Amino acid sequence: AKRFMIVDAVYGYNTISVMAYAKQNSMYLIFADKDNAAAVSENLRTIGAEEVLLYGYTDKEVKESLDAKTLQYNEINLGDKFDDNMQITDMYFKKDPSKKQALLSDGNGIESTIAAGDDPIILISPVIPTAVYDYIKQKVSSGQIKVAMIVDQEYAQTAYNLKTNINNELGSKSLSVLVKFGQSTA
Repeated sequence: AKRFMIVDAVYGYNTISVMAYAKQNSMYLIFADKDNAAAVSENLRTIGAEEVLLYGYTDKEVKESLDAKTLQYNEINLGDKFDDNMQITDMYFKKDPSKKQALLSDGNGIESTIAAGDDPIILISPVIPTAVYDYIKQKVSSGQIKVAMIVDQEYAQTAYNLKTNINNELGSKSLSVLVKFGQSTA
């Protein structure tokens, strides 16, 4: 594959946000910043990159080194990690509308379920932003999301409240929440 996604390694939540989309689209994930921008761009040109997607905040040197004349790229950077995340999640669901499960994460840690890249990630926080709540509610209402899995017990109550509120507002038990407390290696 000659498809690449570029994120800045400083923003770990961006890496978490794109894992499932990158896997779904056979894209390599590259960390780039001002210090390695020239080398990354040169390697992408040498390889003959067919698609490059910049995700989240990236240093201006990264964009300048790509130079649209020789290496075109698309970008998702709406200035807010939650907005960027909802956009990449929409792109995931558009390509695979049969997917009915999403993972909920604050983006601060890579757990094996997240790293597997089998389900899109929706970023949350202890207080879920209104836009994220409305996004999840809309996805549940449309039948796109039926199950949300949380992999950090710290957010179990947040996820429970999310499920309860959405189901009460929609008047049905449309959303189920699973909390993963651990994983066996047997």
